[in-house]
Amino acid sequence: AKIVSPFLLGGIRKYRLIHGRTVAKAMIRIAEKEPTGVRILESDRIAALGEN
Repeated sequence: AKIVSPFLLGGIRKYRLIHGRTVAKAMIRIAEKEPTGVRILESDRIAALGEN
């Protein structure tokens, strides 16, 4: 997956690798902001929430 990720451009960029730690941080931040309900997030949003 790491070999392919740099080549994912444009519309398929959303399928790039996201590390578990980044996903976990994003989940925590979303749960703190909006504690109830169902959320569907695109990978670019998950990456942004988890990396900052």
